[in-house]
Amino acid sequence: MGRHPTVAAALALVLLLPGCEPRGAGGAADSLYRGRVLQRPVPRPSFTLTDTRGRPFRFGKETEGKLTFLFFGYTHCPDVCPVHMA
Repeated sequence: MGRHPTVAAALALVLLLPGCEPRGAGGAADSLYRGRVLQRPVPRPSFTLTDTRGRPFRFGKETEGKLTFLFFGYTHCPDVCPVHMA
């Protein structure tokens, strides 16, 4: 940086200025919510899985009264799976 301080300063400005945008990183303030509000929660299915220690995990009982997000991912593929399971 000692030889070209002007180039380094210009590069720093180019990289930092987009973060100083007045509307912030969230985009336009008038963007529409694209989702659905559930009036009633979706009932949890009752099934049993095996946990990492080999013990039964009763899904309905263990998650009762808790906000729950359930995702099943395939872990035996070489290309796309590591991205989704990371």
